[in-house]
Amino acid sequence: MIWLSKILSSLETSTHKISLICTDNLQNNGDKIKSIVLSLAPELKPYLDSKVTFHNAMVDCIVSSRECSLYSQIPRREILPQKSIVISPPSSLSGGPEFHNVTSSVLNNEITKKLLIANATHTAIASGLCLDGFNSTASITGAKVYLEYLDNLFESEILPTVMGETGLDAEEVNKTWLEWRTRLSSKSFGLSTYFISQGSAKKIGIRLSTTLKKYNHFSAVAVSGVLRFLTGEDVGGGVFNGFTGIKGKTEKVEYTGGLYMEFGDKGEYTFKNDTILKVDGLEIKLPVALVHAREGILDLSHVISIYLKSSDVGLIKPDKELIKMIGKGLRRLWNGESYKSLISNIDIVPLQFALKGDFKSLNELQDSVDDEINNCQIIDLHTHLLPSTHGGKFLMGIDELLNYHYLVSEYIMSGELSVEEFMGLTREMKTELIWEELFVRLTPVSEATRGVVNVLKELSMTTEWSNRDLKGIRSRFQSLRDSGIEKYEEYIFKRSKIKYAVMTNIPFEREEMRYFKEGKGFSGRYRTAVRVDPLLEGDWGKVKMAMAEDGVGGEEIESVKEWVRTWCRKIEPEYLMASTPKNFTYTAVDLTQPGAFATSTSGKKRSITSDLDCCDEDTDQASRINESSDLLKEVLLPLAEELSLPLALKIGCERQVNPSLGLAGDGIQTVDMSILLRLLQDWPKVKFLVTFLSLENQHAACVLKGKFRNLHVYGCWWYVNQGSLIERITRMRLEMLGTNFTFQHSDCRVLEQLLYKWKHSREALKVALKPEIKKVWENGGCCRGDVRKVVERITGGAYEEFLTMKL
Repeated sequence: MIWLSKILSSLETSTHKISLICTDNLQNNGDKIKSIVLSLAPELKPYLDSKVTFHNAMVDCIVSSRECSLYSQIPRREILPQKSIVISPPSSLSGGPEFHNVTSSVLNNEITKKLLIANATHTAIASGLCLDGFNSTASITGAKVYLEYLDNLFESEILPTVMGETGLDAEEVNKTWLEWRTRLSSKSFGLSTYFISQGSAKKIGIRLSTTLKKYNHFSAVAVSGVLRFLTGEDVGGGVFNGFTGIKGKTEKVEYTGGLYMEFGDKGEYTFKNDTILKVDGLEIKLPVALVHAREGILDLSHVISIYLKSSDVGLIKPDKELIKMIGKGLRRLWNGESYKSLISNIDIVPLQFALKGDFKSLNELQDSVDDEINNCQIIDLHTHLLPSTHGGKFLMGIDELLNYHYLVSEYIMSGELSVEEFMGLTREMKTELIWEELFVRLTPVSEATRGVVNVLKELSMTTEWSNRDLKGIRSRFQSLRDSGIEKYEEYIFKRSKIKYAVMTNIPFEREEMRYFKEGKGFSGRYRTAVRVDPLLEGDWGKVKMAMAEDGVGGEEIESVKEWVRTWCRKIEPEYLMASTPKNFTYTAVDLTQPGAFATSTSGKKRSITSDLDCCDEDTDQASRINESSDLLKEVLLPLAEELSLPLALKIGCERQVNPSLGLAGDGIQTVDMSILLRLLQDWPKVKFLVTFLSLENQHAACVLKGKFRNLHVYGCWWYVNQGSLIERITRMRLEMLGTNFTFQHSDCRVLEQLLYKWKHSREALKVALKPEIKKVWENGGCCRGDVRKVVERITGGAYEEFLTMKL
């Protein structure tokens, strides 16, 4: 500011008034400049007070919050890329319609929004765009992944930060981002990425440090991009050479004074940096420290920690997880991964900014539906998975995948061995036969076989798959197990974008219950459900045996209820589960009893089954039961009501239509829906989670859901878990129930099945949902936020609401 003091001193005798405007967007910038000038030349105070106005000003003003016509015209009047300007006080410039009074508080808010929203977002993306070979932010219009990344950064981190720092409401902050988002990607207004990246080491502190205090994955990736840009060779004079690795024909271009970009053979660019780190007592320039960390001379985490603590950024105690995430992203960029790839594979479910404006085209609508479904976190409300902490009950790997009963059935259809010969083999031998028959001799076109191929692709085993190398695949899975099962388990959940999965936990399965008795914890990715089939079957023998093993005696109803309560306290289930066993019927005399399962409309008894365990090995063939069992009427249903736990039923499987197939020998049967009707009528305070195996039962289930608040319809399981049928059933449910259902559950038994089952289901949901959203759009408009609400509810939100709903 010395030069400014000298200039003003030379003008002290002039009679003209002077307006001094600063174009650097800092709060009260004019007041601060005046204070600095007076500290250098205090004798100028009389002159400055009478003749010079130091305006508090800003450029590139955000006008979204302005309602008067003057401000609404600013974007139209502004000749891009010239900068509009707001100044305060405007008294010395007044006299025309071009000016409008702006209070200091309003101006400060404008500057805050500009710094924390506009400047923060283009600082976050600029270095990454440079690394990917783009020299203007306008380039992101052709690659929506960049805008989606900024939308995620804004919604998950910047929006809550700005609201907390400024007290502004969400609507105003959203409007600001929408306006800046348009400018940033405008072909006319697009900013120079290399120019923005200058001084980026300090800009992280000025524009993103507030966000980094409440860090998440998106701001961490922004820092990774900046540090990769700043990794360079010292060529002297404070200038460094950086390399993108992108080859091109771009000639050497000066993007600012004395600094150049030239793709050529290396994608070379020059930049300046004056950030110095003190590492182990030595002062090292930041770009040099980064080169040394890349080469292993310095510890990368240590370098990042020192940088974040430096005065440039100002994080006093940077979180270890933040440092880890920044380092992980930086190493991926050093290893040649593009910034586009990095932001496309962030280890968190992207939020996707919920645009409020109506869709402008059908293509935009369809893209938004795809994005929302691809990126939503799903609640898998019924599986047969068990966590890795449960020892041998935890299933993973190629042998488990290939011995899945779907694939066993498919092998039996075409394989050379008879059922008896095949069933007598070891698991490993079965694996090899199934592999050779379904994946080598035949083309894997079925849902189940394509699923296995998808798993191999998701786990980067494409080379082994191309070579049909089963031995290599087994070796890769063993390596994954050896590297840490719990780490791998979490990776699969993240990769599948599953918020959590509900298990099937059986108190009568003593080996499994051992883990709950011992109080062994497990990942929060799993929730529990208690399966109590013998209570529905009225099987006093099984019940008394299990109670005796737990040291509980007596045949009194209250003893049984207390035993179930005890296990519910230990397991803490989301719901109770019970299968409806074979020949579960009621005579005419019993039709009014709670839980009565009716005869068919023809008057003949129906054989109705439900395979809640989807061919569990521990499931015996259900026998004829005492339909008026005390265990059903006096234990199971009253406890469901007492404990406010829904009762989950999966109805329609007829077990062992071909017993020789073992676990793969179950079939399907259409059931009489009056069964469910009487349950709903007689137990209005019990919630029922119900799914049907037969396609013919789906329509009637929707009708019942529309009549009973205590019913939640979910899933397309087993024989209707096919893409075309999922689409058909989901569209019917949307048309009849709105979003008051859960479109799918996985029934997974093997961990890796999460990868393909949900990938297939997401694709089917896209096909089902697009026509329904299109109708909404055509009938009066809708936006991305509307799509998100639909997707979130039918992928788990409606289920969670049902669990907490009061009847």
